[in-house]
Amino acid sequence: MAAPSSAAFDTGSKDSGQLDRAVEESTRRLAHALHDDAAQLLAAIGIAVDELERTLFSDTERQFRKVKQLLKHAEHEFRHLSHELHPTILDDCGLVPALEFLAEGLSSRGRPVIKVRANDTGRLPKPIEVAIYRVAQEALNNVLKHASASRVVVVLRRGGTSVRCTIRDDGVGFDVAATLARPDRRGLGLIGARDRLASVGGKLAIRSVPGGGTELLAIVPVEGTRGDHRDARR
Repeated sequence: MAAPSSAAFDTGSKDSGQLDRAVEESTRRLAHALHDDAAQLLAAIGIAVDELERTLFSDTERQFRKVKQLLKHAEHEFRHLSHELHPTILDDCGLVPALEFLAEGLSSRGRPVIKVRANDTGRLPKPIEVAIYRVAQEALNNVLKHASASRVVVVLRRGGTSVRCTIRDDGVGFDVAATLARPDRRGLGLIGARDRLASVGGKLAIRSVPGGGTELLAIVPVEGTRGDHRDARR
């Protein structure tokens, strides 16, 4: 069996953290606009098409059915894009429901089965919730694209002054150092996850055995015994 390869990171900068938060806030506003304004506009167009269809001859029904199918597809894509940019459930309900929603959506496409296990983390500060969510999102997308896994478990635990998120799969594994050195999207995605965690004082560790699955661990310090719900909503 090949020896496991691993990497751990704990460096970052204040400037990069401020930039991450600015980008995330802009992304959040765009996501809400797509979810609310664009979706409402598409729904209004659909209603107008329905009304117009009733006033025309029956031989136009097939064309109108096609237009309505396209509108429904566009609405679905807008909502999907909105969630990819910034899930509203993360703002409204917190990290655990957002991770469960993400896992459910990805599992619905077929393999792998993704399970989320979490203790009572409470609401965490918003930058921490966003950072952990984005790391999990990147990790799960990598699993779907590259791992050929049948099962993935996401474990979120709050203990003492830190929160730990582990993403473990039973896929093909990979050479961690070689992947991080690659200039393509997979390597850059992991580096981006590392930098996002570093911006909130966190660390990322990746352990993988070729042919034996992968485990990604994110550890983020959290002040106090419980996250401040008001801070998490800001």
